[in-house]
Amino acid sequence: MQRALCSLALMTCFCAISGCGLTLGPTVKREFIVVKPGSPVLILENRTVEGQRLDGQGPAKVDIGGWVAMPQEHFDALKRAAEGVR
Repeated sequence: MQRALCSLALMTCFCAISGCGLTLGPTVKREFIVVKPGSPVLILENRTVEGQRLDGQGPAKVDIGGWVAMPQEHFDALKRAAEGVR
């Protein structure tokens, strides 16, 4: 019994060191996509993310599945165009 427990502990340590996906704590996966002016992207996968509100009211957690992402300059231009319609 003691030999099996020792073997299990050694295998666990080896897996943690070798990078087979077993970790001692939470992992964070970050993906970045460069969005160039003139080519926005549609977000296909539903994810809940924390974002900074543009009106300065602080961060918010939002579901971004189906959103269109674009550079800040494009958003500003759309915002100006919408304000001109009022």
